[in-house]
Amino acid sequence: MKTQKTLAAAIGAVLGLTALQAAIAADGSPTTVINVYPEGAPAAAEARPPRPRRATTASRPTSPSCPTTCSVASRRPTRVPAIQGGFDYTYNPLNLYVGTWASNVSSDGYNGASMELDVYAGWRPTFDNLTLDIGALGYLYPGNDGGDINTVEYKAGLSYDFGVVAPGAFVYYSDDWYNTGDAWRYELSAAVPLPWEMKLVAKYGWNEFDTLIDYQDWSIA
Repeated sequence: MKTQKTLAAAIGAVLGLTALQAAIAADGSPTTVINVYPEGAPAAAEARPPRPRRATTASRPTSPSCPTTCSVASRRPTRVPAIQGGFDYTYNPLNLYVGTWASNVSSDGYNGASMELDVYAGWRPTFDNLTLDIGALGYLYPGNDGGDINTVEYKAGLSYDFGVVAPGAFVYYSDDWYNTGDAWRYELSAAVPLPWEMKLVAKYGWNEFDTLIDYQDWSIA
């Protein structure tokens, strides 16, 4: 586990620097997303594909309240001024993707860390209307001064595009969720295409833990 987290931290450092630079892709330009919230980050909203699962109060015992970008619509986000940015790159010939996302966070809730750095990578092949997605996510908190809360999570799932709706199912697993033991998440989703190349996405998830309280959550974005 220590090796996994060290590797994730190294990848995060490299991706974090890359996100600040202009990059030229072999098959097109990467996607870059930068958000500035002077009055605090809004609830929900998935800013980049694939969106790493945002943890909530129940799954993050170190945080006294929901993170600044809490994806659970039934919870209120912490109104902390936030600057957030993301960078994604997809290599279409092999259906591989890699990305990073960062935000400032309240140091009170993250063992002294003032930044969250998420990194993720995976393989997303498509067979006609069926899409598979297998990958890994890393939630990193540089500078935290108590406990190893950096977390690595793995995911596998699929979706099928019927045209009017694209239902999906995912499974997430971490063998050391924020230093609390094993954690599983089972997620169902549905994406409905909207005008101007937009989508309405609804999700419902079940979360199970070794030492924390199990809970369910939902989001619409």
